This record gives sequence, C-alpha cells and structure tokens, in this order.
Amino acid sequence: MKKADNHIEILNLELHIEGGYFREIYTCSEKINDRSIASSIYFLLKQGDFSAFHIIGQDEQWVHIDGGAMYIHMINKSGKYSYVKVGTDYEKGEVPSFVVPANTYFASEPVEGYSLVVCNVFPSFSYEDFILVKREDFINQFSEHKELILRLTR
Repeated sequence: MKKADNHIEILNLELHIEGGYFREIYTCSEKINDRSIASSIYFLLKQGDFSAFHIIGQDEQWVHIDGGAMYIHMINKSGKYSYVKVGTDYEKGEVPSFVVPANTYFASEPVEGYSLVVCNVFPSFSYEDFILVKREDFINQFSEHKELILRLTR
C-alpha cells in the first residue's frame, strides 16, 4: 500500500464521493453550449476499495497508469451486465484503455493491490450529470445482479 499512498500524496489526490481518490488534471478551454468538450482526472483505488455504481451522461475513457488492473463492471439500461479489466497484462485479457458508454451504470474495483488510472470524460464531467445509485432502488431495478450490487454500493 505504500506506493498507493505515495501516489495519493504526490499527486494531491482527494477522497471521491463514489469511493477512491481523485484530482482533476485537465479541463479543455474549448466549449460547446457553455460546457468544456473534455476533462480528465487521476483516479486511484486501493486494495479492498471500490468505486460505487453510478451513471453519467457522457462517455468516459479509462487509461491504466500504474498498479494492478482494474475491473470496470457495467450494467446497461436494459439490465445487461458486462465487465472489462483495464491493465497491461494482455495475456490475462486486460486492455490498456476502455471507454464506458454514456448512460451506462458502472462501478470499479482493483483486481488486486491498487490501481491508478486516468479518466477522460467527453464532454467534460459535471456533478449535475452524476447519479450515485441508491442500493435498494438499484436492486429493485436489476434484481438479477443483486450480489454484485450489494458488493459495489454503499
């Protein structure tokens, strides 16, 4: 965990509402309809931590930077579950970058150890578009994924 703590300190990461640690590192000066066209953050999850299920209205690209791979768990509006491992061990089926489609419920957790990624959002991230799911409502909506939802919500 020492290396994860070093990243948190050196990169000036703060606790994120969904879990983990983050810091905004870029917001594009170009705008469409008063909104920046892109933004980026560092995002780190320690072993045993998770980013709780949430949804945003933009595409979000995840790029592995350091540590182990990260699972991204996704449930689309129809209830179909899928996942991807963002990392650099290609022989284990990991990919170095992945885009979570807009309006997809998703959560993340390290495969093992910690994971540091950069998340790029197009157009830029806004808390106005961010919805952290309510556990009971989400279970009622997607009961077939109850175990996963219980594990990755607060």
